[in-house]
Amino acid sequence: MAANKAHSHFGDCGERAQNSGLTFSLTWQKTASASTVAFLKMMWDDEKALVTSGERDPNKNEDYPYIGHYLNMKGSYKSVACGISLNADSTKGWLNINFY
Repeated sequence: MAANKAHSHFGDCGERAQNSGLTFSLTWQKTASASTVAFLKMMWDDEKALVTSGERDPNKNEDYPYIGHYLNMKGSYKSVACGISLNADSTKGWLNINFY
Protein backbone atom coordinates (compact mmCIF):
# COMPACT_ATOMS: atom_id res chain seq x y z
CA MET A 1 0.00 0.00 0.00
CA ALA A 2 2.83 2.39 0.85
CA ALA A 3 4.41 1.83 -2.58
CA ASN A 4 1.06 2.68 -4.25
CA LYS A 5 1.80 0.14 -6.98
CA ALA A 6 0.30 -3.28 -7.60
CA HIS A 7 2.69 -6.19 -7.19
CA SER A 8 5.45 -3.86 -5.94
CA HIS A 9 6.76 -6.55 -3.58
CA PHE A 10 5.97 -9.58 -5.75
CA GLY A 11 8.31 -12.44 -4.92
CA ASP A 12 9.33 -11.14 -1.50
CA CYS A 13 7.53 -14.04 0.17
CA GLY A 14 8.55 -16.70 -2.35
CA GLU A 15 5.15 -16.72 -4.05
CA ARG A 16 4.87 -17.92 -7.64
CA ALA A 17 1.86 -15.74 -8.55
CA GLN A 18 0.00 -12.82 -7.00
CA ASN A 19 -3.36 -11.10 -7.33
CA SER A 20 -3.69 -7.55 -6.01
CA GLY A 21 -6.78 -5.53 -5.14
CA LEU A 22 -5.98 -1.85 -5.19
CA THR A 23 -7.18 0.98 -3.00
CA PHE A 24 -10.59 -0.25 -2.00
CA SER A 25 -12.79 1.89 0.19
CA LEU A 26 -14.53 0.38 3.18
CA THR A 27 -17.63 2.31 2.14
CA TRP A 28 -17.73 -0.05 -0.89
CA GLN A 29 -17.85 -3.12 1.34
CA LYS A 30 -18.25 -2.77 5.08
CA THR A 31 -15.20 -4.83 6.10
CA ALA A 32 -11.80 -5.74 4.73
CA SER A 33 -12.91 -9.38 4.57
CA ALA A 34 -16.00 -8.48 2.54
CA SER A 35 -13.81 -6.41 0.22
CA THR A 36 -11.51 -9.39 -0.26
CA VAL A 37 -14.43 -11.66 -1.16
CA ALA A 38 -15.78 -9.03 -3.59
CA PHE A 39 -12.38 -8.60 -5.28
CA LEU A 40 -11.90 -12.35 -5.65
CA LYS A 41 -15.39 -12.71 -7.12
CA MET A 42 -14.75 -9.91 -9.62
CA MET A 43 -11.35 -11.31 -10.60
CA TRP A 44 -12.87 -14.74 -11.18
CA ASP A 45 -16.15 -13.74 -12.86
CA ASP A 46 -14.95 -10.85 -15.04
CA GLU A 47 -11.79 -12.51 -16.31
CA LYS A 48 -13.41 -15.94 -16.74
CA ALA A 49 -16.01 -14.24 -18.95
CA LEU A 50 -13.21 -12.91 -21.18
CA VAL A 51 -11.86 -16.44 -21.59
CA THR A 52 -15.16 -18.24 -22.11
CA SER A 53 -16.34 -15.62 -24.63
CA GLY A 54 -13.15 -16.16 -26.64
CA GLU A 55 -12.17 -12.50 -26.25
CA ARG A 56 -8.94 -13.53 -24.46
CA ASP A 57 -6.86 -16.66 -24.91
CA PRO A 58 -5.16 -18.22 -21.87
CA ASN A 59 -2.50 -19.64 -24.19
CA LYS A 60 -1.37 -16.20 -25.41
CA ASN A 61 1.15 -14.37 -23.26
CA GLU A 62 -0.16 -11.00 -24.44
CA ASP A 63 -3.58 -11.79 -22.94
CA TYR A 64 -2.20 -12.60 -19.47
CA PRO A 65 -2.49 -8.98 -18.17
CA TYR A 66 -6.24 -9.17 -18.85
CA ILE A 67 -6.94 -12.62 -17.39
CA GLY A 68 -4.00 -13.35 -15.11
CA HIS A 69 -5.98 -13.10 -11.86
CA TYR A 70 -8.41 -15.73 -13.13
CA LEU A 71 -5.61 -17.96 -14.39
CA ASN A 72 -3.81 -17.73 -11.04
CA MET A 73 -6.96 -18.73 -9.16
CA LYS A 74 -7.72 -21.70 -11.41
CA GLY A 75 -4.09 -22.79 -11.53
CA SER A 76 -2.52 -25.77 -9.83
CA TYR A 77 -1.06 -23.95 -6.84
CA LYS A 78 -1.07 -25.87 -3.56
CA SER A 79 -1.25 -22.97 -1.08
CA VAL A 80 -2.55 -19.42 -0.91
CA ALA A 81 -2.03 -16.55 1.53
CA CYS A 82 -3.95 -13.30 1.74
CA GLY A 83 -2.64 -10.04 3.18
CA ILE A 84 -4.73 -6.94 3.78
CA SER A 85 -3.31 -3.51 4.50
CA LEU A 86 -5.48 -0.67 5.83
CA ASN A 87 -4.56 3.00 6.04
CA ALA A 88 -4.23 4.73 9.42
CA ASP A 89 -7.94 5.54 9.76
CA SER A 90 -9.04 2.18 8.27
CA THR A 91 -11.09 3.80 5.50
CA LYS A 92 -9.06 2.42 2.58
CA GLY A 93 -7.11 -0.72 1.97
CA TRP A 94 -5.16 -2.93 -0.40
CA LEU A 95 -4.97 -6.69 -0.59
CA ASN A 96 -2.58 -9.24 -2.01
CA ILE A 97 -3.33 -12.89 -2.59
CA ASN A 98 -0.12 -14.91 -2.94
CA PHE A 99 -0.09 -18.31 -4.62
CA TYR A 100 2.50 -21.00 -3.79
